[in-house]
Amino acid sequence: MSSININQLPRIEEVNDGDLFLIQTPTSSNTLDFKDFIIGLENTTFANTISTFNTEIETISADVLSLSAQNASDNATTLAAIATNTTNIEANSAAIVVNSNLGTGIETVSASIDSLSAKVDLNETNNTTNLAASALRIDLNTADIATNTTNIATNTCDIATNTTNLAISAAVIRANTAAIEANTASISQNDAQLVANGTAINANTLSRQRYGTAASSEIDLAPTAAMTVCLLSSHNGGTPEYKSFKILLQKN
Repeated sequence: MSSININQLPRIEEVNDGDLFLIQTPTSSNTLDFKDFIIGLENTTFANTISTFNTEIETISADVLSLSAQNASDNATTLAAIATNTTNIEANSAAIVVNSNLGTGIETVSASIDSLSAKVDLNETNNTTNLAASALRIDLNTADIATNTTNIATNTCDIATNTTNLAISAAVIRANTAAIEANTASISQNDAQLVANGTAINANTLSRQRYGTAASSEIDLAPTAAMTVCLLSSHNGGTPEYKSFKILLQKN
């Protein structure tokens, strides 16, 4: 029996169910159908990767279940909201029917709005005119303010001058007050002297009536008689003062 080299066998492009593998065991030679050919994970080089993927798949599956439960809850909430919205839509539909009867009122309101718009336009025109007039008044007031500012500066200078004059007048008033007080004292003294002189004149008159006069320059006196004499004197150019004294006259 001649041997056949495997390399001499024809090649195929794919393996399908029903195709056989030649398996040599220690005791015999056997065939294995391709559909029964299974490679366990432990016999692969990517076993760890597959295990990691399995773990991640399990985690993702748990997340999917959780999301499914949340979606179910959210869907229930959404369905309830949809039911509420449906009720609201029905109510709004009824309101729309009612509002359709308001068309005439809306047209009236539109006419009112048009009228108000015309009034607004008129007011804008009037406001423009008033603003121009106000601008002119502002210019005039600005000129007046400038003039008033100049007048204020002039008045400020005058006030400063008047303040100085008032200070000088106050000093003069104080000096005059002192002089008036001195004159008042002198007047009081003069009044007292006048009273004294009046008393002396009365005494002289009585004396002349009593003793008579021998001549225009002589007085007929008793053996002894007293007479009061008044003299006007001044000390160092000061205020004149009246002085009186008595002299004792004796007839020879």
